[in-house]
Amino acid sequence: MKHLAYIARACLTATVLAACGGATVLQQSAQGAGGARTVEVRVPANPLWLNTGVSVSKGEAVSIAASGTWCFGSRDCNGPDGSPTYFNLWWDEFEVFDLGDHARLLGFIGSYPYQGKWGKASFFPQTSGYLSIGSGQTFVAARAGQLWLGINDDAVSKNDGDNSGALHPVIITTGRRDVTGPIIKIKAPTTVYPLDSTTAAHYSCTDPDDAVASCAGPVASGRPFNTSRSGPSIFTVVASDSHGNVSSATVSYTVGSVGVAPLVYPFKPQSVGTASAAKTVRLFNRQTTALNISSTSTTGDFKVTATTCGSVLAAEKSCSTNVAFVPSTTGSRQGQLQVQTDAGAQSVILVGVGK
Repeated sequence: MKHLAYIARACLTATVLAACGGATVLQQSAQGAGGARTVEVRVPANPLWLNTGVSVSKGEAVSIAASGTWCFGSRDCNGPDGSPTYFNLWWDEFEVFDLGDHARLLGFIGSYPYQGKWGKASFFPQTSGYLSIGSGQTFVAARAGQLWLGINDDAVSKNDGDNSGALHPVIITTGRRDVTGPIIKIKAPTTVYPLDSTTAAHYSCTDPDDAVASCAGPVASGRPFNTSRSGPSIFTVVASDSHGNVSSATVSYTVGSVGVAPLVYPFKPQSVGTASAAKTVRLFNRQTTALNISSTSTTGDFKVTATTCGSVLAAEKSCSTNVAFVPSTTGSRQGQLQVQTDAGAQSVILVGVGK
């Protein structure tokens, strides 16, 4: 059986792809503005790595959506996402790289995908240009080179004569642009609002790379949001740009006479035994009378570093408490800031990761 490296060198141009059993181009759009184009190819199950004929640049955005079915021998047939039945197969050299999905559609960017010696644990270092594709993936190319597609079978280091069927990926290259959606900023709602008050939402969507196609929340920016229900609520804004990239942002707010904001506060990863920069939590008194505060405390790997909240908070006022994250061990950590008042206990969920 021929070594894949020799097959790869013979298949570097679209002209000879069909001759070496490579990817057959089914449809290709005209190249548009910024180098954007769409290529649909047929990737047979044998040989296992195929040159799509698509060259990508470092930093270029690429989207791949795949369908189809292929079979290895008479044992099993799979779509592009592979088969969980073959999780942890000892001969699946992609197991660590591809989270155990045997028979999954994979990608590679470079001159040809063969590296190292089949059977070695280091056969597929993830930083060397390999990508997990499955039935769909959008990514920014970390390197320049030819785009290859392959199937995770026998470490895809050789042809497998007992394979049959094909996958049908549609490849969209979009030129040198990012794949992120618009940036969303929500200024209101974010704090505590009296029941049945009239307060307008205020949010915006911007995108430095593409035109913003849509930017919508539960109500339009400038219109009143819902304050008819007491307790915590969420407000989500979804935006898209002219290339179909989508983003969303969610904030929490409270409706009632007393509350804290934000309701959930995440901290950045922090080294074990060291204190993070402090984050500020605000306590709001929307009553027409003073609020009595009996205690302010934390649970978990979090500590109060400063507070302006005394034993009494005047009517229609707010105060602040600063909290730091001091992880005692690595991994996910969670705790609470708890403020006991005569209007009930107020709490903020605190989360962080120790490193």
